Amino acid sequence: GYHFTGWSPTVADKVTANATYVAQWAANKYVIVFDKNAADAEGTMEDQEMVYDVTEKLNANAFVRAGYVFAGWNTDTLGEGDSYVDEQEVMNLTTEPDIVLYAMWEKLPEIIIPDETPLGPVEPTKPAPVIEIIDSTPLDGSPRTGDENVIFAWVSVLTASGLGFVLLRKKNEDEEI
Repeated sequence: GYHFTGWSPTVADKVTANATYVAQWAANKYVIVFDKNAADAEGTMEDQEMVYDVTEKLNANAFVRAGYVFAGWNTDTLGEGDSYVDEQEVMNLTTEPDIVLYAMWEKLPEIIIPDETPLGPVEPTKPAPVIEIIDSTPLDGSPRTGDENVIFAWVSVLTASGLGFVLLRKKNEDEEI
């Protein structure tokens, strides 16, 4: 963490009496190297200079990877070393001149959207198809009166938001509603 910089006071070339000298030390500097840790990850990050015994936040992650979410940093490529969250305050990560922090990635779950339904291809811009006529009894439950100009029918309809029921009423074209 520190390196020797000299004595205080400066030691004379020739010491003729008892004297006290104090060693002077300075904190080492080191560099954090950020590695995206995946060939398909994109982006770049500058190295971060640190000073031993000084707390600083890690630089914010600038890497992206399609299908994955950034899960933090680790000193090991497989995540078996020391772990750090994005922008975590850190101090004294190493006594060496540099340290590499590897991006950790968590795979996003795959969402599969079918190309077809049991009724055929999904076409969101077209109206939902009629599945079947369930009942042709009039809405009030009474039997048909013989007037063939008006027909009621419950129809089940599959829409993008789910299954619903629709009441259809068919009238003779000459009759006003």
